[in-house]
Amino acid sequence: MIVLDTHVVSEILRPQPDSCVLQWLDAQVPNELWLTSVVAAELMFGIAKMPQGARQRQLAQAISNMLEQDFAARVLAFDLNCASVYADLVAKQQSQGRVIAMADAQIAAACLANAAQLATRNSKHFEGLGLTLINPWMTA
Repeated sequence: MIVLDTHVVSEILRPQPDSCVLQWLDAQVPNELWLTSVVAAELMFGIAKMPQGARQRQLAQAISNMLEQDFAARVLAFDLNCASVYADLVAKQQSQGRVIAMADAQIAAACLANAAQLATRNSKHFEGLGLTLINPWMTA
């Protein structure tokens, strides 16, 4: 199981996605690619804060289709198990003097709770958390 973070999904939705990311995605087994509810929330927030117009409507429809069709049964919920992992993860980071953004910590917790790898461009945000990280921009 590989969880795609928000940057990977956003890249897919760009008018001209990075060719390395597309090659990496093409090489994956589709049913092994997942999202988290936190990534879905970040995508929806990104749309909500955009100026209204054709681009916003186009992206909103693309994200809706992606969530409801492409990943319909492959969105990890942030459940109580994730919450427990999150609490331990954030407490450990704070005890080491490290700051981690809430959304990043929630995505990491969902991955750890579900034994998933994380595909991200923001490797630095997730280093030292016990995750297996994949950078699709550098793997093709």
